Amino acid sequence: RPHYIKGYAYALQALAQLKEQGINFTYTLVGGTNEEFTYLVQQYQLTAQVTILGKLSISQVKAYYTQSDVLLLPSVSEGVANVAIEAMAVGLPVISANVGGMPELITHRATGFLFESRNPLSLKKVIETFLSLSPQQIKLLIESARLKIAHTFTEEKMVLDMVQFYRSVLTKTV
Repeated sequence: RPHYIKGYAYALQALAQLKEQGINFTYTLVGGTNEEFTYLVQQYQLTAQVTILGKLSISQVKAYYTQSDVLLLPSVSEGVANVAIEAMAVGLPVISANVGGMPELITHRATGFLFESRNPLSLKKVIETFLSLSPQQIKLLIESARLKIAHTFTEEKMVLDMVQFYRSVLTKTV
């Protein structure tokens, strides 16, 4: 959704810095736009690199997962983002702001990458690190991420954990 909490302004700043270094990329922002994002894309001269799409169906999002090299999640606040779980499950590496529950999902450099929230320079450095990986290193990262999802974020395990949590809260005496 086009909201400041998603951190797109910081992502656009980092991408502008990468463009200045001559790094070639495309960035597709899914979920809609607002006046600020449109302005920033123009201000940073990223109109050839950045595409802003509205809401997509689940099948359209899945198609983007398979066409993309990495998912960038620059949020300034987040729980454990479903979009990151989905991406990791289908083999798309994730670069995320180190906020909320994301460190529970991503082990930096092992199952994805984390950067300092609201810090375009930190994001830029993480993207550069990702770009420097060999195909074999990326393959290992993807497999590690898939295994983490398969063992930790299955529907059955998440429901069981939630039920156990509720039981523990309900059985505590005040």
